[in-house]
Amino acid sequence: MTTLFPARFTLLLWVAGLFLIVHVGLRVGLMAFDGATSGVSLTWFEGVQVFATGLLYDLAALTYVLVPFSLLAALFSDSPRGRRGHAVMVMVVLAAVLTGLLFTALAEVVFWNEFASRFNFIAVDYLVYTREVI
Repeated sequence: MTTLFPARFTLLLWVAGLFLIVHVGLRVGLMAFDGATSGVSLTWFEGVQVFATGLLYDLAALTYVLVPFSLLAALFSDSPRGRRGHAVMVMVVLAAVLTGLLFTALAEVVFWNEFASRFNFIAVDYLVYTREVI
């Protein structure tokens, strides 16, 4: 069976799926945590709005995550040597992306616990004015 794209481009779908699973899971977890602690519950329509808006933001952020994988897939040839080089580089980039995804998810949980909000300007202030915060 021949496909339109080489197999190395299917990695983009896997990375996209993993990214969306982490972010949707984080959103579900934060909503469940907030609902359990505050006693406030969303209506069905409000829940759909939250997830639709969140998915839109996640898809926008996903485009940035997919850029390095797209470039790697385009730069390496489909020869055995190219596939091997592609695999090595993808593992390095994938390790960095997974580390970043998990670190950001955990940091967002801590931020939510402190401020009852997703990352916003306060988080940016924490990064910019680190000395004053400490």
